[in-house]
Amino acid sequence: WLADLLGHSISNIRIVSVFYGLISIILLFIITKRYFGKGTAIISSSLLITNLHFVTFQNLLLPQTLTMASILFCVERFLNFNSKQSKFSAISLGLALALASIHYVIGRICVVSIMILCLIDYKCCFQKLKNIVTKKSLSNFTIVLLSTIIFLTLFYPLNIFRFFTTEFIFTAQKPAADLDSSFFSLAILFHNIKFFFYYFIFGSQENNYSSNILVDIPFSLVSIITFIFFIYGFVLSIFDIKNINKFIFIYLGGIIFLAILQTGVILGAPFEISSSMASNRTYFLVPFIIVLSSLGLMSIYKHIKQYGELVKK
Repeated sequence: WLADLLGHSISNIRIVSVFYGLISIILLFIITKRYFGKGTAIISSSLLITNLHFVTFQNLLLPQTLTMASILFCVERFLNFNSKQSKFSAISLGLALALASIHYVIGRICVVSIMILCLIDYKCCFQKLKNIVTKKSLSNFTIVLLSTIIFLTLFYPLNIFRFFTTEFIFTAQKPAADLDSSFFSLAILFHNIKFFFYYFIFGSQENNYSSNILVDIPFSLVSIITFIFFIYGFVLSIFDIKNINKFIFIYLGGIIFLAILQTGVILGAPFEISSSMASNRTYFLVPFIIVLSSLGLMSIYKHIKQYGELVKK
């Protein structure tokens, strides 16, 4: 329809993907400005705009860009719901979760993760362990769940039958292999952790070019400097774990990372081809790394600013 309206060309086809990329940038800016300040928002948006993974996927007609936009929309609506606790915010969160459910598998994993968080009374759980689930949180969770189911049914009536099955997350399921033991699973986990840091963080491959992203060859997710700031921001956020605005980025980023680590491996193969882990999966970690990195950078900036003011006095 869009091609018929604007003309049949590659540029016009890519407009949709670019539009989803712009939505991701705007959503990230809104989230970080609202909860962390304008400085963090500017840094986060700038890092996302200049990230090679983001730029590459933004210009390709692939589901990853739309899925990232829908995940960020879920984060924005969840934080809004958490602060307002109104019926409208719960329904709008249900809409965001429904939209994220119809795309890439990582989106559906994030949907289930956010729903679990909706069930928990985050503030009360730090006071008493038995207050993890309260009447209020259960009521809010019910509204969010029903809203999500209703919107999914409106999108496609048969979705209601898949929502309560494993097909909701994994639409294509493979039979379990004989080697699927706890030992083998741990071997896969540790192998993928090593593979991830070796190629996607430190960029230790011989040909570390941005064109690798196009052909599913590993390429560094962020620069080493950004990753160092991420580590610092991550540690600061852990110490401020009661702040759900920071926790949501640790929580979802961790869930996505664990999902990525389930990528299939060939343990006997040469290391560079021993894992199926590729940029189309690790791409979803980018905004979460960037936000925590921005928090770390802003913290250092504030300390330097305070030190400068003390020197002047």
